Amino acid sequence: MQTDRLAQIAAIEAAGMLPVLLTTSPLNAATAGQQTVMDGYNAWIKTLGYPTYDLFTDASNGSGDFKEAWASLDGVHPTSPGYRIMGNRLADLIMLLGDDQGEADG
Repeated sequence: MQTDRLAQIAAIEAAGMLPVLLTTSPLNAATAGQQTVMDGYNAWIKTLGYPTYDLFTDASNGSGDFKEAWASLDGVHPTSPGYRIMGNRLADLIMLLGDDQGEADG
């Protein structure tokens, strides 16, 4: 996963854009092994130095499952209310970042 993510970041940067990263979402009923992998990946993402939305922390109920407000039916994906929350958080982050890339090009 890390190799693939680094390749995606390189492609984004090569296109002249700034990557915005996300941690993984919660996984209801994750096994201990799955949770360990997710925790390690989420910690690693935060070390890369890019703007990051901590989706896991935002969506987790504290025990690794989705918060009720995210209305996940399958325990893997949020439904419309959760996607709305995620979209608003990402929009806020992007607004905070501004359009530095556009200004440099324009």
